[in-house]
Amino acid sequence: MNSCLYSCDVFHSRAVIKKNSFRYKIFNWCIDLDELDLLGKFFPFIGINKRGLFSFKNKDFFKVNPSATTLKTKIIQYLRENGIKSKVEQIFLITNLRVAGYTFNPVSFYFCYGADRRPLALLTEVNNTFHEQKHYLFKLNNKDDRFHFRTAKEFYVSPFVDIDTDFEFNVRLPEDHLFIQIDSMRGKQLELHAVIRGEKRKISIPRVLWFFVSMPFVTFKIIAAIHWQAFKLYLKQVPFFKKDEADTRLRSLEFNNKLNNNLRRK
Repeated sequence: MNSCLYSCDVFHSRAVIKKNSFRYKIFNWCIDLDELDLLGKFFPFIGINKRGLFSFKNKDFFKVNPSATTLKTKIIQYLRENGIKSKVEQIFLITNLRVAGYTFNPVSFYFCYGADRRPLALLTEVNNTFHEQKHYLFKLNNKDDRFHFRTAKEFYVSPFVDIDTDFEFNVRLPEDHLFIQIDSMRGKQLELHAVIRGEKRKISIPRVLWFFVSMPFVTFKIIAAIHWQAFKLYLKQVPFFKKDEADTRLRSLEFNNKLNNNLRRK
């Protein structure tokens, strides 16, 4: 089986205004999307589009194309629409599954491979606590084992990080180890640094149950950590960006981007 688990350490550090950092342990699933049915068949505690101790539901992921039959089909269609014409053979999703029916994924990663396990692209899926989702797609243009790219965020993720910052990603292809770094940048200034480091583990009933006991309700833990850290930042009087004001700015930014694109085409 190609699917596996990663036992991970997560580290966050704020570098501006008021310094704040924290670290906690989680585990992530790395799922070969062709093996979803096998996971449900061989591991009775995993529900595929049904209830389970852990459960995978299509509706939680990639909400851009809800009419597609499978998640893999959604991703392949999106890649083709965005200029990646090579045939996609495998897609590995690194994410959290629902735990006892509850889910929250701050970010999920789709590693897309062509023939002979040749990496083609990385699709990053960012979620916020308002059930909104944004995708960032990047091609692998070099021959090393990592994606390194920077992009305008243009998405409301945290009330303590403005929408006009950039995401800078440094992501290695997942093998025996997992390394994902996401920085929030304003020009050359680092504002927020986040790293996930993980070690590969085989999926087995004893290991999954041990992870569940040692890191219980990991999705609840993540959302609880987000709100606890937000409360600490509030007490430290870190500037707060309201959601409605950010949405107004985003709509204006999207309008200007469309207008500029149309002018360039003319």
